[in-house]
Amino acid sequence: MNPRVQMVHKTTSARTGIGRYAAELESGLRALGIEIGSAPVANPIPRPLVRLAARLGHDLDAFARTFPVRAMTSAGYDLTHLSSQTLATLLVVGRLPRPVVVTVHDLFPFLLRHDPARSSDRHRLDRVADAVARRGIRRADRLLVNSGATKASVVESLGFPPDRIDVTHLGVDTARFAPRPVPAAFRDRHDLPDGRPLVLYVGTEDPRKDVPTLLRAFARLRHRVPDALLVKVGDPAFADQRQRHLRLCADLGITGATRWIDAVTEEDLANFYNAAGAFAFPSPYEGFGFPVLEALACGTPVVAVNRTAIPELVGSAGTLVEPGDPDEFAAAIEAALTSPGDPAPRVRQAHRFTWERTVRATLDGYRRVTGAT
Repeated sequence: MNPRVQMVHKTTSARTGIGRYAAELESGLRALGIEIGSAPVANPIPRPLVRLAARLGHDLDAFARTFPVRAMTSAGYDLTHLSSQTLATLLVVGRLPRPVVVTVHDLFPFLLRHDPARSSDRHRLDRVADAVARRGIRRADRLLVNSGATKASVVESLGFPPDRIDVTHLGVDTARFAPRPVPAAFRDRHDLPDGRPLVLYVGTEDPRKDVPTLLRAFARLRHRVPDALLVKVGDPAFADQRQRHLRLCADLGITGATRWIDAVTEEDLANFYNAAGAFAFPSPYEGFGFPVLEALACGTPVVAVNRTAIPELVGSAGTLVEPGDPDEFAAAIEAALTSPGDPAPRVRQAHRFTWERTVRATLDGYRRVTGAT
């Protein structure tokens, strides 16, 4: 018997990793005939206070969606699924129909909270809310995690029983992200001359992503590949981080060899991967890592850090380096540019990760927590 599922999502764009997960999961479950109900989160903060906070530079609407205190749940479902770990505040300050399944994408805000160079917490309230969410995670009946690395960190840092955690790797759209010619109009629009060695990074500039190591590695690479170009695609997430990175580029003398491109269409994103001679991913703190899989699916050589979830995604199809070492990173990027090798193994590795498998593994987790067969 298929369980009836009440889904609680953080209201977010499908362009984000968590938003994409929520959209793909719900769509896939419905395709299998699973009854899905939506329980939107409610914002109880008075509107005058929201407007006042906005004038002071604080988005209380976003905060209330991220760490909710109430969701509009209904009776008649077999389980409640919170699709992001921050929603677990509902298990502490609210009442939810049981059993409750929580998806934990990563615990890095908690794990890095004492490291000013890596923490993304911007306010003491963030740390308080995150602590409440962690307490809520412990109260879940079952957890779904994106990788074996995340499962290990949940067991170690929260003491959650490993037999109540299911690893549900996420997927990549291999119809969109695939090897293909790069249109000349795309190159012209973004000033990317054909034949110029292009190093690509896709992601935010969250401190844990360690963009400075990539910039230092690229500066070293330019001594050996003088015409190399570094393109960073994705919103910065934190404006102050972007300014720090631009200042570092100036100090390293690479300002003219870098491009900073914010939001792009999915079609253009696939073109960036295909235009790149190497995809460089410096982040040592990843619960999953969509850009790594997207690059592999396009056949692009990948150089990434040998930490957390990344080795699970890359396997033997890319080059893994130690974190924070710009010399090793530069050497690996140079090797990828000069000896890219056969793209077929990279594409095959990416094809191991499908949303169909994600949905099936999630459904198995539902059945375990409800006892359905």
